[in-house]
Amino acid sequence: MNRHAFYPGVVIPTVPSRRKQLLRFLRWLALFMVVAVMVLGAVKVVAILWTLDAQLDSAFLQGMNAARQLCTRGA
Repeated sequence: MNRHAFYPGVVIPTVPSRRKQLLRFLRWLALFMVVAVMVLGAVKVVAILWTLDAQLDSAFLQGMNAARQLCTRGA
């Protein structure tokens, strides 16, 4: 149907079809899922770096304690 058929310059609004509504919904759903996966991935990377930092700190402190014990025994 011609949307300009009745009066020139007046556009008759059309109701979007179910197919277009479904495609629009699926597009938004896909976008939301992509953003959610990216956010979860970033959170996982931050958690991995956090635990790695804690492990390195622990190993460094253990090394410092071992060096201190060796120095006190040798002196």
